[in-house]
Amino acid sequence: MSANSGHIAHLKKSSKKESGKASAGMAADRLANRRPLFWDISPDYIKTALRKNDDWAIVRIFQYGTLDDILDCIELYGKKKVTDVLSSSKLRPMAYAMGHLFLGVDTEGKYA
Repeated sequence: MSANSGHIAHLKKSSKKESGKASAGMAADRLANRRPLFWDISPDYIKTALRKNDDWAIVRIFQYGTLDDILDCIELYGKKKVTDVLSSSKLRPMAYAMGHLFLGVDTEGKYA
């Protein structure tokens, strides 16, 4: 099994195991502690930014985050919200590839 398959399997399992709000809260806490993702904002403001600037946070996480960060992002915001944001955003090539691998995002038809 490839590393990506394991992460995708984890995403499917975790979405069934944990309740929505509790799981999203834990994902938000983990992301808020990822200073390398949010180097340009005050640590005291990260949770607020995750809550109030969700489109920006989703793109930021897909652009600069680890696989675990991406899984937390999907857990926090939900597949539909993340797919909608990524589908309407200009992304770096790696972020675009991650959007396709995790959620099937392919607005440019690169993977058809």
